[in-house]
Amino acid sequence: MRKTFSRILWAIFFLACAALLVASKMGVVSVKIGFWLFAGTVIFASSLLYSLLKLNITGAIFSIAFLLILYADPLGITRLSPWTILIAATLISVGLNLLFGKKIHPNISITRVADLGSKDKVLDGNFSTSSQNDAGSHVRIDQTMSDTSRYVHSKDLETIELNSKLSDVYLYLDDAEAAGEQVFLDLNVTMSDVVIYLPRSWRVSNTLSPLLSEVDVKGVSEGSGPTLIVRGQVSLSEVAIKYV
Repeated sequence: MRKTFSRILWAIFFLACAALLVASKMGVVSVKIGFWLFAGTVIFASSLLYSLLKLNITGAIFSIAFLLILYADPLGITRLSPWTILIAATLISVGLNLLFGKKIHPNISITRVADLGSKDKVLDGNFSTSSQNDAGSHVRIDQTMSDTSRYVHSKDLETIELNSKLSDVYLYLDDAEAAGEQVFLDLNVTMSDVVIYLPRSWRVSNTLSPLLSEVDVKGVSEGSGPTLIVRGQVSLSEVAIKYV
C-alpha cells in the first residue's frame, strides 16, 4: 500500500503543478511563472516530495532552500542571498540529522491473513487484506484499497478478470493448468501494484494499453506451455509477471 500512497501523492502533485501554471497564466495568482521558474519549481518540489516520502531530512531541507531562492522576490526575502540560504540549510540539516537521524526510520510490519477462502479482513482499521484459493475455470478478482493474494489451482483455467483500484494484488498461477492453448487475463487496473507468478512453461502475449504505467516480464519462458494473453487497461500502476 505504500507504493499506492506514493502514486496518489505524485498524481496530486502533478495536477497541482498544472493548476498552478494555468492559474498563473490567467492572472489568478499574483506570481508570474515563466518557463524556467516553472521548471525549477517542478524539479525542486518533486525532490521535496520524494525526500519526504523517503524520510530524507537533508534532501527535504535543501529542496526547500532552492524553492526559497527561486521565490525570494514574491516572498520578500531578497535580502537573503542564495549563499546565505544554502549555508542556513546546511546548518539546519546537520542539526536535524543529529536530533532525528536515527529516529526517523520506522519499522513497518505487515501481517497477512492466510485464511483460505476467507472474506477480506480489516487490520488496524487501515485497509483490508485477504488470501483466497480459486479452482474454477473462470476467476474474477475485485479489489479496492486492499491487499490480496489469490492462489489459482484450477485444472481447466480459461479466463481471469482482475479489477483493482488503489490495491496490491498478488496472483499465483504457478499451480494452475490451462483448459486449452490460451488463457485470457483481462486487467482493469488503476493506481495499483499487480504481481503475477507464472510457470516457466507458459508463454506471455502482452496487449495491454498502459497509461503512465510500468509493465515488466521478469524471467524467461521455456515456451512449451499455453499462452497467457494479457489485455486491458492499466493506469498509474505497476504490473510485474514473474516466472517461477
